[in-house]
Amino acid sequence: GETTASINVSPVNSKTYAVVYTFGNNCVLNASTNVTVVPGFNVHISPDSLRFTLLDQGTTVNLNALLIGNFTNPTYNWTVSGNNVGTTANISSKVLSDSAYKLTVTSSTGCTASDSLNIRVRYPSFEVPNAFTPNGDTINSNFNIVFNAKTAPSPLETKPRLWKGNISVESVQVFSRWGVQVYQETNIATLNAANFLGWDGTNKGTDLPPDVYVYLIKLRMPDGILKNVSGELNLIR
Repeated sequence: GETTASINVSPVNSKTYAVVYTFGNNCVLNASTNVTVVPGFNVHISPDSLRFTLLDQGTTVNLNALLIGNFTNPTYNWTVSGNNVGTTANISSKVLSDSAYKLTVTSSTGCTASDSLNIRVRYPSFEVPNAFTPNGDTINSNFNIVFNAKTAPSPLETKPRLWKGNISVESVQVFSRWGVQVYQETNIATLNAANFLGWDGTNKGTDLPPDVYVYLIKLRMPDGILKNVSGELNLIR
């Protein structure tokens, strides 16, 4: 065996190591230690699909710990960008920005394994026109907030399309220059329907005259904050 004061070992099975120390006038000391080898294990964060896609801001993800090998009474610690967010095998989390998830699993013997997952976020975007022409030609005939992308924009697009994502439109109001409300829609289901057209330039079935009007749109953003969007609108006939 080895004849140095210390040795490095990497056993594949549990075993006992013994040392004999001889000194002086044939004096001998004996010592031994047991090294217990725990079967190898690992951990993986699933689903893997989250590693290769953009998520809309405000999306709730379900992350699961996939244990590989022999864990005994494991404990879990999830962090997001260094902040603790969970101590169970599976967690749910609302993603509001690009986030780095890390999971560390510790066995009852004190051995650990970890995995990480980076999630990228796609932010919503919109525009509100400042003019429309409800003159019966079906071109630019209605006033509405614009989300024109029918499919999610790609991060490779040089001119990103407007994308609703997880924005919820709560109400749309239009007022005359004297502060009289001439249009209102507060039915959230209607406002968020794909076929919602918006204001057609009428009030109680009567065409309103060309003028400058004021709009107020309330949006529930993906982070839960209510955002008021307002401005002037030109009705042109």
